[in-house]
Amino acid sequence: MVYVVKVVNEGNDEKMEAWLRGIAENSRPTYERYWNSFRDFLGLSTEQILAEKGKRPNGEWKQKLLAFRQWLLEEKGLSENSAKTACGVVRGFFSAHETPIYLSRGEKMRLAKAGRSTKDYKFSKPDMAKMLMVADLKERYIIAVGKSVGLRANDFLKFTYGDFRSVDLENEAPIYLGEYNTQKRGIVAHPFLDLDSTPIVKAMLEANQHKKDSDKVLTINASELSIILQRVSTKANIQHGNARIRFHAMRGWLITRLSASMAESQWKQIVGKTISEEAYVSTELLREAYKNCLKDLTVMNGNGNGVTALHEVIKQQETEIGTLKKRLEVLQQSLAKTDNTLSLLVSEIHTLFPILGKGEKTEKEER
Repeated sequence: MVYVVKVVNEGNDEKMEAWLRGIAENSRPTYERYWNSFRDFLGLSTEQILAEKGKRPNGEWKQKLLAFRQWLLEEKGLSENSAKTACGVVRGFFSAHETPIYLSRGEKMRLAKAGRSTKDYKFSKPDMAKMLMVADLKERYIIAVGKSVGLRANDFLKFTYGDFRSVDLENEAPIYLGEYNTQKRGIVAHPFLDLDSTPIVKAMLEANQHKKDSDKVLTINASELSIILQRVSTKANIQHGNARIRFHAMRGWLITRLSASMAESQWKQIVGKTISEEAYVSTELLREAYKNCLKDLTVMNGNGNGVTALHEVIKQQETEIGTLKKRLEVLQQSLAKTDNTLSLLVSEIHTLFPILGKGEKTEKEER
């Protein structure tokens, strides 16, 4: 199946614009980008695509969708996860216009399988401590507050200076930030600041006193959070192998530790996951449950936990230094052997030089 890749009717796309108005504002650029990729792939405008959708059987559009995914992977160099998201955007557009692409269970699994081949790296306490030690203030805010609140990237980026100025940061941790409406199905989260994040938030507020309450603390997009985390982990010499590093690991960090010490309905209420109405508990009980987890959540401060984490970091660094010393010793031994070999070669050359010199002198004399 061959498609002409060209952009048709780039502007004034009323159908697309009307659809985007129903999408969460922070997600609109992603949806628009992937839908435009689909238009480019088919070489048709949105109006033309909708017209063709009504003329062609469902099976043909399934093939187009799968071919689109392959095109994104091979021609555009997108990751498996991005290609999966793009296909979801296309299906969402057609469903919104009451002309969905129906997939069998196997076909859904084929698309859903995308992105699962790479596992996320799970940070340890020493990892967190090392990153916080080498990070600048903005990076520390992303790491410390990210692991403390456990929100998804788009929700995390919605924090404003007013959100933090409206709470008493002098209170004992954990500090409750209030109800927080998340983008995913409008579920309410109940985030807290832990011992590590509170002083960093104070420093951010101190450094940005001129900012308005309505100003966002971070003015970056969601993907940049993972890029920043990757940069800091490299600077901290975190060995993550083939596992990927992304901001979502901060959410995983918190959930893993909360779920080990509290009821499922409680940690879900904190991070903003669906629970039944009868499972809701008061914020006082949530704070108490979170407080009981502080020793597992704290990396740098309080109750000796920070000291313990730093000792673990030092031990790791001492191990790394010991390994480097051994490698240096092997290299020195190798160089010593090389020096001996070179010395023998030089001796042999010196033995030959008088003969060569005599030969050259005789040749000159003959001339």
